[in-house]
Amino acid sequence: MDHQLAVLTMNVWGLPGIFAKQKKKRLNALANYLNDNNYDFVCLQELWCKADFNVLKFKCRRALPYAQYFHSGVFGSGLAIYSKWPIMKTYYNQWSLNGYVHMLHHGDWYGGKGVALAQIAYKDLVINVYNSHLIAKYSDNDCYLVHRIVQAFDTGLFVDLTSPSADLTIFCGDLNSTPNDLCFKLIKAIGHLEDSYYAKDTHNKERCGTYGCPSNTFSGIYSYLNNETCGDRIDYILYRTDRYYQAEAISYNLPMDFSIPGELFSYSDHEAVEAVIKLNKKSHFCDFPKTGYDTNLIKSALKKCLHGERELGLNRFRYVILSIMLLTMLMAFQYFYPSLTFYFYIFLIPTIIYNIFLFTIWYKLELNGITSAKIQMQILIQLNRDTIAFYRDVLNEENVEEIDAQSSSFSEEAAHRTESQTTTTTYATMKSMESLAAPKRSQSTTVMTLGYDRIATESSSVHHDGDENKKNL
Repeated sequence: MDHQLAVLTMNVWGLPGIFAKQKKKRLNALANYLNDNNYDFVCLQELWCKADFNVLKFKCRRALPYAQYFHSGVFGSGLAIYSKWPIMKTYYNQWSLNGYVHMLHHGDWYGGKGVALAQIAYKDLVINVYNSHLIAKYSDNDCYLVHRIVQAFDTGLFVDLTSPSADLTIFCGDLNSTPNDLCFKLIKAIGHLEDSYYAKDTHNKERCGTYGCPSNTFSGIYSYLNNETCGDRIDYILYRTDRYYQAEAISYNLPMDFSIPGELFSYSDHEAVEAVIKLNKKSHFCDFPKTGYDTNLIKSALKKCLHGERELGLNRFRYVILSIMLLTMLMAFQYFYPSLTFYFYIFLIPTIIYNIFLFTIWYKLELNGITSAKIQMQILIQLNRDTIAFYRDVLNEENVEEIDAQSSSFSEEAAHRTESQTTTTTYATMKSMESLAAPKRSQSTTVMTLGYDRIATESSSVHHDGDENKKNL
């Protein structure tokens, strides 16, 4: 039996107070839109206020009767999942790196960002729905690049570890990464996910961007300033299945109008993304698990982490020097301007304490976050090496050259992989290795069997000779 699931994801730009323009009208229009359309799952990002979540939950209670808001950090994660089907379990995986505590105007650290998971009962199937929002790139300097890479790596690994128990996995989110960025490639490759953008029926190709679209009244200026024609595609709906089911995206669309009906502004500064995923049971299930990872991608991420570690050490050194300079200034003012010492104490002492906090406690927090991701990356790289070494051991000489050629072609393909390629090359390569290894393993088994038969025969012969000797005696 075929199943068709309609999914929508959207960054609603739900900052509190005056920081988000026309928020009340926009959320009311969003509720009306969701009620008028038949969605199975809706994932929202930047829904920072719990009151806004409750408003949408109440207004969409018939179309989407099940909903979950994911609490985290100081302000909340801003992530919410609405479902037409019962939510059985939920879990929130908070990232170890989430920006900087002193960047108050960014607020990522205070949101405690991570990956939200809702396990949903759809008829007789189990579906895992994930929702996430990676840290943004606030400037060309991009001081959060390493943080975003670690977040992407953790996200892909989390999806890969938690998906095997589900019949279908759907991953939605604002990843703040274009399809050619390392972060998106990490999530897609490590999580073994497919991009719904390449559905058979794709509408609005000319509106491919989901942020900075020229027609958007809030973020259209982004395209003008960056000479973009359609903005950046940074919002995604990805999916994967287990061994017993197969899925394909049959429709992809940016469904909402340029502006809210009756108004002169858009629903959000991001475009909503809609996809319809078709799910059916395989005639022959695959007993080969989805394993193997793109080693070149992981090595690229590992290099960025190593660079981030060096930068972190330099920043620590800067904070130490700054603290020493401030202490020197404090002592100098106390000697030359004793009447003003009190005022300098008020300013300098909190600054010194804050710097000490940055190069001690905060330094260790950030270092451990990078180190943890780095170790996991090294494990995956070594896993691929051990897998290839294992197959080399069980293959005969003429097949080793074939495996080398396959591994080489895989590396070249991974390095030049385009966005449109959705098949996991490592999986195919390892399966090919498995088929090549089978005859050799069979041969090895035969040799071992013959060896055991020979031992048994010799043992029987010795036992028989012993009986003859006893008779002669």
